[in-house]
Amino acid sequence: MTNVTYPSPNPALYTSSISPNITLFKCTENVTYFEPHSYNSYTGCKDHNFYYNYLNGTVPSNLPHTCHVVHLPMKVPGPGVNETNIFSLLTSSSFLNFNLSHSCSDCLKNWRLCNTENGQDVQCLDVKWENAGTKKSKHRAIKILVGSLLILILPFVIFIIWRRCKSRPFSYVSSKNKSQNDEDISLSSGVSVFSYKELEDATKSFDPSRELGDGGYGAVFYGKLKDGREVAVKKLHEHNYNRVQQFRNEIEILTKLRHPNLVVLY
Repeated sequence: MTNVTYPSPNPALYTSSISPNITLFKCTENVTYFEPHSYNSYTGCKDHNFYYNYLNGTVPSNLPHTCHVVHLPMKVPGPGVNETNIFSLLTSSSFLNFNLSHSCSDCLKNWRLCNTENGQDVQCLDVKWENAGTKKSKHRAIKILVGSLLILILPFVIFIIWRRCKSRPFSYVSSKNKSQNDEDISLSSGVSVFSYKELEDATKSFDPSRELGDGGYGAVFYGKLKDGREVAVKKLHEHNYNRVQQFRNEIEILTKLRHPNLVVLY
């Protein structure tokens, strides 16, 4: 067996234990203190023997001076265990438990450190926790505040962007595509295509006082071209700009209509 040494505990501060463990008595001489009907033994080592009771780990008060106590990690007790084979009881996996003394626990509860100089009397030492704790608390508070603000602001930002995209669909249509649409309308219907500037000047920037009516997907304004011709200009609502095909259909119908009460489509 190989010795494994843990730091010696100070009972005034803490105690340690292996869980689960088996208590062995390592004796340098063949002693008769451990009766065979109460203890199992292992005599395979050269300079010492081991004695143990699998179910009872109590250390006798009158233990012989040639023996000392050894605690080794033990498998979890269960049925069918061979108590006479010590190696079948041992395991390489274990838990090392540390238990603070009552005096040391009282110090820590009051945010103080425990210490002992002579190994017996426990002293509670004052420690400046404020600086380190305050600094960490500030950093943590800032992180929580920033995260909370982002969570609160993000939905509003998304909503604003969504509203702008919905109310300004022109921004998603390139000028090249718009020019192509105007050209397609002109070629397919045989009508002239006026620039927005020309129509804006004719209607005085679509003055509300010049509005003749509102129907379908746009409002109709009275206008006068530079050559003196009076016109009715229909301006599509921005949110209906995607209905280009409907606009084309209306142009096709108007170009074929001839009636004294209808305005001629140029």
